[in-house]
Amino acid sequence: MWVVADGMGGHEAGDVASAMICERLASSPVVENLNSAADLFEETIIAVNTELLRLSHAEHDGGTVGSTVVGLVTRGQQGICLWAGDSRAYLMRAGRVARLTVDHSQVEQMVADGLIRAEDAETHPAGNVITRAVGGQPDLMLDRLVCELQPDDRIVLCSDGLYKDLDQPTMTQILGEVSPARACELLVEEVLRRGANDNVTVVIVDFYEQS
Repeated sequence: MWVVADGMGGHEAGDVASAMICERLASSPVVENLNSAADLFEETIIAVNTELLRLSHAEHDGGTVGSTVVGLVTRGQQGICLWAGDSRAYLMRAGRVARLTVDHSQVEQMVADGLIRAEDAETHPAGNVITRAVGGQPDLMLDRLVCELQPDDRIVLCSDGLYKDLDQPTMTQILGEVSPARACELLVEEVLRRGANDNVTVVIVDFYEQS
């Protein structure tokens, strides 16, 4: 299981929310069945969502204490991606990078409604308006995508601070040249070189043929 959580609601509140997500998932039991593992992932996130809503009213005067989340759970060559918000998962296969997740954001809905072009979404003034997040609403649901993983597949989980500052051709070039750890370093370095308009987190997972 891998996860990226990008906090919202100011530095202190965002840190609390993202850390709670990661800590609760890290302490959850290991479940061998893939669907059951994905169910447990979602149940854990929903429990955190309830706790963050209580914390918001108790300690932050109803202000946002929230986080986006994107996770990947795998068993063998099968995986399930789960997410809420605009943190993303990408798949690199045979030298090409494709986005797996659909953002829960105002601009993504505008693209779906035909109001703006997809290539204009990430620079739109409403680009930071999220429509779903952990700690954002009482009835939280995570979207899911089942992945059939192949040898040499590379999955990238990231916060919006990566893709909003880094074009996909550059991302593809970096991902295709180096190890997962080095690719993470280079992606973050490139975002920082371009000014880093937001915090950036990247997790890269490589898959190999099982012996």
